[in-house]
Amino acid sequence: MAAVTVSEFIVFAPEFSPADDALITAKLTEAERRCPSTTWGDGELQAAGIMNKAAQMLALSPQGREMKLSTDDGKTAWDAQVMSLNRIAAAGLGRTAGVP
Repeated sequence: MAAVTVSEFIVFAPEFSPADDALITAKLTEAERRCPSTTWGDGELQAAGIMNKAAQMLALSPQGREMKLSTDDGKTAWDAQVMSLNRIAAAGLGRTAGVP
């Protein structure tokens, strides 16, 4: 599994550095559940899915809303990327295209 650490996540999305590590860990864990290796493969595609999904969930959390990382109508900067990655994973590219 492409486990993502809090440190790796903060490099990816430094705007979340003020967030509590426990909150980030919880969202990374939830994102891992939503990006299973059976669908996403166990390499870079899965890690990208985990980080983008965690960022999206964090932006929608109360703390993320306080940091102005989502709009009042529930949109985030990560929505389009998550949707794009979901399409790639659904097409099976993480499992069949040799994504490391």
